[in-house]
Parts: sequence; structure tokens; C-alpha cells
Amino acid sequence: MKRLFVSVAFVLIVSPLFAQTADSFITLENFGGGVTVSVPLLDYSQVSSLGMGLQGRIELATPSIPDLRIIGCLSGLYYLSNLESISGLLSFGAHIGAGWQFTLSPRWGVSPSVGFGGLLHIALADSPSVFMDPAFTFGVAGSLRLSDNLEMYVEPAYQIFPEQGMTGHQVLVSAGIKILHGDDNR
Repeated sequence: MKRLFVSVAFVLIVSPLFAQTADSFITLENFGGGVTVSVPLLDYSQVSSLGMGLQGRIELATPSIPDLRIIGCLSGLYYLSNLESISGLLSFGAHIGAGWQFTLSPRWGVSPSVGFGGLLHIALADSPSVFMDPAFTFGVAGSLRLSDNLEMYVEPAYQIFPEQGMTGHQVLVSAGIKILHGDDNR
């Protein structure tokens, strides 16, 4: 079932890109980074209480579908541990997803997105443990254009990652700056 979901998601994200002509296949829209705060929920809150870290992102666009965004994201977070045997958790993530840019005004925009990727968790203990999990992320980014080539964003997101014996859930809030590169009409 998981393979079917991943296959369908991949086809839905990638298929519009192959409908492009060779001279307008894909363009760099923006890139940037910022800080991320995570609040673990349900099963994951038994292991960790709070995560803090950094995020880097890139957004690509297709000229024939200008509001579609292909999003790549890398993150690194440190989590406080609720377990006495673990001093903390490190989590490194890599995700790819798709979003749709809604322009509210020349300066304001909102972009819901869905993504899939992986998380590498390192439990910091006397004998460190390493775990790798698939992760699904659902978010909505709000953006404010500061100048012709600079934009500020805030993105609350919900992330779920299945693990052995439990399912991790967390709310993430990322905020940062994007350097605009594409011909965004806002």
C-alpha cells in the first residue's frame, strides 16, 4: 500500500513536468532558508518534547503551469529528550514535494504543499542509535515580498513518519527568507 501511494504521488508531482516543451521545462523560482521549531505529538511526544533547527529550501516552477511549485527541502533539528537514557535526538531530513502558489496581492501569497522524504534520527546516548524513517509533510506557507528579489515566509506544517512500534507525529513551524530568482508576477 505504501509503495502504491508513493508511486501515485510521484506520478502526480512529476507528470506535469514532462508535458513541457524543451525550452521551458523547469526554472528556478527561489531558494532560501530559515529556522524550524518542532512540537512532537502522540507517540513521539513520549520520546521528545521540543525540536529546534535549520532548514534550507529550493522552489522550482514550470512556465506553462506557473503556479505549480516543486519544492526541495533539507533540514537539521536537535530535539530535547524525555527519556533519561537519551541526552537528545538529532534529526536530518530531505524532502521533495509540490505546492500551489496563490497570489493574494502584489506582496502577499499563500502556498499549500504536500511532500514526501526521509528522516535520519540519531539518538544521543552512551551507545547512539540510528533510525531512518519515511515521512509525509503537509504544510501551508504564507509569504510577504520585501523587495523585488527578497521574500519572507512562515510555514506551519504537520508531519507523520511511521516507525517500528509507533508512528511519529509533529507540528513544525518554519520561518525564513527566500531569494527570488524566477519571473514571479506578484
